[in-house]
Amino acid sequence: MDRGECGIFNVAPFLECASQGKDNSECCRHRGIVQKTGPQCEQFCRPTQGLSALGVQHIVCGNAVGDMLHCHHSGVRV
Repeated sequence: MDRGECGIFNVAPFLECASQGKDNSECCRHRGIVQKTGPQCEQFCRPTQGLSALGVQHIVCGNAVGDMLHCHHSGVRV
């Protein structure tokens, strides 16, 4: 149901880490994540505000993991 090891429940900690404490909601809006998956997925664009209470409604968010990672990595300073 959550696509195993690469499902959103297992990927959520990596999204939180990739954000490096940044709110990347603007990028997620630009990439249409909410339109693609629904408002329940917006929290993954600002994971430092907490990724609590993940449930079956978040499984669809797995369809936008690539976009979310793009947003988080685009703000990473090296």
